[in-house]
Amino acid sequence: MEFLTDEQTEAYGKFAEEPTRPGLERFFFLDDVDRDRRRPAAPACPNAPELDEDECD
Repeated sequence: MEFLTDEQTEAYGKFAEEPTRPGLERFFFLDDVDRDRRRPAAPACPNAPELDEDECD
């Protein structure tokens, strides 16, 4: 089922105009609660967590 026009399909996922820095900062603002919820750093060897970092090379 196609419900988008060709023009809408072409524009999908793109900004209508270049975003401004203040606009992006407002949209992507992280407060202290958000920062505390961040994911912990990934292990140096994600496929072999039992190895030390020196053994990953």
